[in-house]
Amino acid sequence: MDTWWQSTLVLLGAYLWGAFPTSYLLVRLARGMDIRRSGSGNVGSANVMVVMGTRVGLVVGTFDCLVKGTLPVLLVRAFDVGMLVQVGVPLAAIGGHNWAPYLRFTGGRGIATMIGAIVAFAGWRETIVLLAGAGLMGRVVTKQFALWVMLSIALLAPVAFLTRAPDHLAWFDLGALGIVAAKRLTANWERPWPGQPLYRVFLCRLVYDRDIADHQAWVSRGVAKPNLPSTR
Repeated sequence: MDTWWQSTLVLLGAYLWGAFPTSYLLVRLARGMDIRRSGSGNVGSANVMVVMGTRVGLVVGTFDCLVKGTLPVLLVRAFDVGMLVQVGVPLAAIGGHNWAPYLRFTGGRGIATMIGAIVAFAGWRETIVLLAGAGLMGRVVTKQFALWVMLSIALLAPVAFLTRAPDHLAWFDLGALGIVAAKRLTANWERPWPGQPLYRVFLCRLVYDRDIADHQAWVSRGVAKPNLPSTR
C-alpha cells in the first residue's frame, strides 16, 4: 500500500466484511429468533447446528470460512502489500466476526473464518493440526470440541515457527490465538454464571467456551441474558 490511510481503509473494510452477521440473519429470517438467546448464545455456525440442524450449520460454517476468511486474504495477496497488511486483514475479519458492529459488538468465535484464512495462506500443516485436534479429537473421540479447538489453536504458532513457515503465517497464528482467547473471556458480554467464583467462570470460558463445565446444562439453559441489548 502506498500510504498508511490506504492500509487503514483496507483493514477497516476487512473488519466490516468479517462482521457480516450470517448466522444471526439466517436464524432471524428462518425462525424469527435471536440466535444469541438460543443454544450456547454464540453467533456462529456451531450454534446454528444446535438451533437449525447440522446441514444448515455446515452451510453457514462454509460461508464464514471461505467468504469471510479465504476471500479477503486471496484478494489482498493479489496486490503488492506488506506483511503487516497481509496479517492484519484476516485478523480484522476475525475481529469483525467476533465483535460485529451490526450486532452491538456481539458475534461468534471466529474459528471458521480463521480456518479459511489459514487455507488461503496455504498453511497445510496448521490445517492438519486443526482438523486432527478440533475435528477428530474434539468432535469424534473426546466430545470436548471447545477444549480441543483451543489446544489446537495454541499449537498453530509453534508448528509454524518449528516448520519455518512464512513469517506472515506464524504471526497470524499468534494474533488469532489472542483474538480467540479474548472472545472466549468476554463471551458476548453475558453476566457470569451465578453462584460461580469469577476465576472459575473465566477459566471455564477459556477452556470450554462456556461459564460452566457441564455442556448440556449450558446449552439447555434458555440463554436468558438480562444484559443483552435488545434488537428491537
